[in-house]
Amino acid sequence: MTEVYLLQNSENLFLNKRQEWVDGSEAANLYRTPLKDDAINTKVEITVKAPDARITIIVCTLDDKGLPSLPSADTEEAQ
Repeated sequence: MTEVYLLQNSENLFLNKRQEWVDGSEAANLYRTPLKDDAINTKVEITVKAPDARITIIVCTLDDKGLPSLPSADTEEAQ
């Protein structure tokens, strides 16, 4: 399985492809990247625009359909 990086804020919402914070119910629309550097760059860009944002980089695997398998609250890995 492939690992991808997602961005999650302090309200447990995930960044989508439109740079909006969503609950993650539509995993196909979530921002994801296989490159940690891209995730870090996106995190920096968002925090420049919104300095109060508390964003965490989450590592997760893709399921059989190529969609991110969102981690539960107790298994998240903060970067």
